[in-house]
Amino acid sequence: MSYQVLSRKWRPQFFREVVGQEHVILTLQNAIKRGRVGHAYLFSGPRGVGKTTTARILAKALNCEKGPAPEPCNECSNCKSITEGRSMDVLEIDGASHRGVEEVRALRENVKFSPTSSLYKVYIIDEVHMLTNEAFNALLKTLEEPPEHVRFIFATTSPHKVPLTILSRCQRFDFHKIPLKVLVEKLKEVSHKENIEIAEGAFLRIARISDGSLRDAESILDQLVSYVEGEIKEKDVDYLMGKVGREHLSEFILSLEKGEIGKCWGKVEELSQEGKPLEGFLDDCGEFLKDVLFLKIGIGDSEIRQGELCQEIRNIQEERLIELMENLVELRERVRRSDTPLLTLEAGLVKFSRKEAGRGRVEPGESKSTVPLSTPQGTVKGAKVKTEKAEERAPQAESSSPGKDSWEQVVKEVKKLGNLLYAILKGSKVKEMKEDKIVIALPCNAAYFNTIPQKDKLSDWIKSKLGKEPEFIFREEKPKKEKKEKYDKIVEKAMGLFNAKVVRKENNG
Repeated sequence: MSYQVLSRKWRPQFFREVVGQEHVILTLQNAIKRGRVGHAYLFSGPRGVGKTTTARILAKALNCEKGPAPEPCNECSNCKSITEGRSMDVLEIDGASHRGVEEVRALRENVKFSPTSSLYKVYIIDEVHMLTNEAFNALLKTLEEPPEHVRFIFATTSPHKVPLTILSRCQRFDFHKIPLKVLVEKLKEVSHKENIEIAEGAFLRIARISDGSLRDAESILDQLVSYVEGEIKEKDVDYLMGKVGREHLSEFILSLEKGEIGKCWGKVEELSQEGKPLEGFLDDCGEFLKDVLFLKIGIGDSEIRQGELCQEIRNIQEERLIELMENLVELRERVRRSDTPLLTLEAGLVKFSRKEAGRGRVEPGESKSTVPLSTPQGTVKGAKVKTEKAEERAPQAESSSPGKDSWEQVVKEVKKLGNLLYAILKGSKVKEMKEDKIVIALPCNAAYFNTIPQKDKLSDWIKSKLGKEPEFIFREEKPKKEKKEKYDKIVEKAMGLFNAKVVRKENNG
């Protein structure tokens, strides 16, 4: 006998063997027990979750010689013929290749004939959404009032493409993606029966990649058995499926976190040369960050264990992990929509890394953080940036005019660096300027100012003037609102009528 793939060899033959769809199975079995079997069913859901398999088992349960029964016996001639696909009373039709109105007209003529050896004639139409509108219209009357001996079972991955006139004539069952733990248990069961040696971590990796599809998971396992000699390990799954290993993901994330653009580019270039999809790489990065986050907060099913992570990855805070995930999701979307994905990804990494390099780290309960200052020789760390709210500071006198003049020169220099930075600093004032400290009042939120990457370039100019790294203190100082003088209602009305303003106010009394 020729080789049979695992997904066909271990296809469920009883309702009890169907996994992850308990809500569907229970309803169908109760309907059979109570004699309330409908004339038309629609099974919808993702690929490889058991729609067609359940339809076949339902056909066997209805036509079993010991039934209709909640479970087929799989021993009588009817059950065996349906299992082997040679029953004249259970007809499987591919909706993609028999989608025209002529095929439906032929079906409509055939339903008039009674079953040959079974209780019901069952029509299973797979991918029913592929039928044309004319074919659906031709099916309507037969579907609404079929002969007593006919049952229809439709399966589809796109229920939204099925006309409402068809949906309203069917009992709809939505099949779900199979949970991760259930997939792992099923893979272990199949591996045990097939005497396949496979590491524990590889089970979870296969289940993750299959995305809730048991058929996909069994197909991946089938490929791995052909590829690997001996025990199947997690790295074998990654290599065969074009995934990036965790050690490489860890290195990439750390480089991204540190703003090391050269290393990030090197990894992306390497993946591109290997022909791996860039969107998939970004998905792997997001999945890795999610696993690290779940591991830190102690929830979910993580493929990784604490001991497998380097200390630097473990030190990243939960809020930072979430921020990295969000940025990578945004970058992935841009790459997906781009006609030049590699260029888009590289440009995004440059922008992302420069942003990360300019970030300030604020520990809980502290109001100041260390920000790297760019110099002609490289990046100098250690310059402190302190922000204060208006209500937390004591009033100070403004500095002397030389300090103001120097700051005006800074602002003029900033105009070359960026319009946004210039627009903010144009309204700023120097409160105090010393060799080791510069206090600047900003017309905007100081925390917002710290998020602008170009602000670090200010240190180049100031350092060249003072010869040392000063401490920057940015204060938020909102401009005082001018009091609007109130006038008599008649005067205000006259001013509005003639578009006039008060030049001088005299007291004649």
